[in-house]
Amino acid sequence: ASGGEFRANTAWWANGGGALAGTGAVLTDMVVQENSALAGGGGIMVASGDLTMSNTNVISNSATAGGGAYVPDGNVYCDGGSVSGNRAGSAGGGLYVIDLVTVPPTPPQGMLYITGTQFLSNTTSGGDGGGAYAQLLAQVSGAYFYHNVSGQAGVGSGGGILVSSGPLIVTDTQFISNSSALYGGAVYTLWGPSAVSNSRFEENRCGVYGGALALG
Repeated sequence: ASGGEFRANTAWWANGGGALAGTGAVLTDMVVQENSALAGGGGIMVASGDLTMSNTNVISNSATAGGGAYVPDGNVYCDGGSVSGNRAGSAGGGLYVIDLVTVPPTPPQGMLYITGTQFLSNTTSGGDGGGAYAQLLAQVSGAYFYHNVSGQAGVGSGGGILVSSGPLIVTDTQFISNSSALYGGAVYTLWGPSAVSNSRFEENRCGVYGGALALG
């Protein structure tokens, strides 16, 4: 899809408030705004395959998981644009990308690649990854994370981004005023190597440890 809008749509009983794609989706110069879903992907859900977004703005969507977008069996590629004001009841206020059903020899999924995207004021009320939740990898370059919050109800880590079981690679990125109820006000990784370079962390906070970073 290119140059259009998904706005103010609702999936009352399931997934993909704005849109549900079965086998991958590419969004270019799109606006995905004020959609909602009961379960996953308030803005968009990709059931199987990758989600690629270029200069696309995902704004003020809501769901139980993945307020902006939910990808349970693929990877997410963000280039430019913004993910802002999205809300999730559990995990992934802005984006939620996991490897739910992959069976070898299928390549692993659940990886997040961000280049030059702004993540602004995304929230989870009772879970992790206010800005984004990735399972196996998060590779971030030239991005801006501002005022993302995980765990408004007192349970949640990784205000800006959480990686649950893989490496984190961050370059030339700013994390400003993000917060979490538990660990990693800006960034939390549970397991895996981390590499952070030429990046700025300012006024992030958490409830327990790792005001800016908590790296497993």
